[in-house]
Amino acid sequence: MNQRRKKAVIERYLRKVRRALPIPGKTKRVLLGQIREAVYEQTEECTGLDEATLIAKFGTPRQIIEGYMENMSASEFVKDMRVRTSCTNCNQFALKAC
Repeated sequence: MNQRRKKAVIERYLRKVRRALPIPGKTKRVLLGQIREAVYEQTEECTGLDEATLIAKFGTPRQIIEGYMENMSASEFVKDMRVRTSCTNCNQFALKAC
């Protein structure tokens, strides 16, 4: 398997993880960076890489999120949700103004 195809498979998997993450901004970028690093590190020697292999090794995007949420402290969760709630409130206000 060439490197370009391998990268495409990994990036497609990471895109699904990114879309499924229910957290905003910096926290999301940091977490995705950690996941990206782990995936590339642990698949360095893989030859026949496909999405099924990634799911078998790391789990589905939902499983990754569940693991993250289990390890997240209550204060981190509240902080992330506060940011998201305030953004939602701004969006609702903007829609009402239209």
